[in-house]
Amino acid sequence: MTTSAQGLDPQVVGMRVQELQRQMTAYKILAVLALLLSAGALSLAYLSANRSAVEAGSFALIGSDGTVLAQLGASDQGAPGLYLYGKDKAPRLWLGLLPDGSPHLIMSDAKGKPRASLVLDAAHQGQPRLYIGDANGTTRATLGLSDDGGPTLDFAGQDGKPVFSLPPSAGATPEERWNTYNTAATRALAAKQFDQAERLYVAAINEAKTLGPVDLRLAAAYNNLGVLYVQERRFEDADKLYAAALAIRKKVLGDDNPQVAQSLGNVGFLRMAQGRLQDAEPMFKHSLEILEKAFGKDDPRLRATLSNYAQLLHQLKRDKEAEKLEERIKELQDKQAKSEGKE
Repeated sequence: MTTSAQGLDPQVVGMRVQELQRQMTAYKILAVLALLLSAGALSLAYLSANRSAVEAGSFALIGSDGTVLAQLGASDQGAPGLYLYGKDKAPRLWLGLLPDGSPHLIMSDAKGKPRASLVLDAAHQGQPRLYIGDANGTTRATLGLSDDGGPTLDFAGQDGKPVFSLPPSAGATPEERWNTYNTAATRALAAKQFDQAERLYVAAINEAKTLGPVDLRLAAAYNNLGVLYVQERRFEDADKLYAAALAIRKKVLGDDNPQVAQSLGNVGFLRMAQGRLQDAEPMFKHSLEILEKAFGKDDPRLRATLSNYAQLLHQLKRDKEAEKLEERIKELQDKQAKSEGKE
């Protein structure tokens, strides 16, 4: 009987398969060794020619004269980035990630000072924004998109203060533009982005001025920018803005309106920050009287004024009076919690 008729011998086939497998394994090992030797040879060739260098945590491309042309590594915050260098050995461009993972591009001048920066602004729903600065590092122009996707363009003077703004997406009327600026500025202030908040509040003031010299929106813009200046300890500037806001509100609303009380309370807080404690107390007292008359003595809207007044009394060493106000604050808190169903 022939082999084909009998079929293949399983034992013989198994031995042959094992032999082939051993041969294939040997070939694979030889191939890997050849690849490693080739890679090593190439690396030695590059290193010997001073074309590249590998160090801990970075990879650099070296020119024929030994200068670094480009470097891939981590920033001070540990984010990956690519650095490109000029002939003067100064870093001219950085492309990488910010600590929050968003991309960031920085272009620098011959001295290595950043002159332009492109980011996705987290404060504006991740919209792209380009910042252009002068040789002193002051941002002089900002080009980007607003929250609704419309273009914005801002210019600033040598001191960084805004001198011109062009945001066509802010609205068709002064009222709409004022609302857009004021809302965006308040959001920026809450995020402690003071420079941006100031630019937007100034834009809101400029729009409100077109509505008339005694418009309440102008008073609100003055007041809000004053709040910003107090946080920056620019007390003299804040004082002028608070006075202007108070004058408009009194003229339009009368002496006993809650908005007038707000302005008085803000002036009181400013006086306290200035260390003028004796001048602060009449402001808080007058503000509290107006609010009590408008809302009643048990209204939760009195809490902020009561809290500031109590803080002032503690500073004046009149702790017992302060504690009485704090008791009122606790009662108002309990009342509000009860009305909201929290108890």
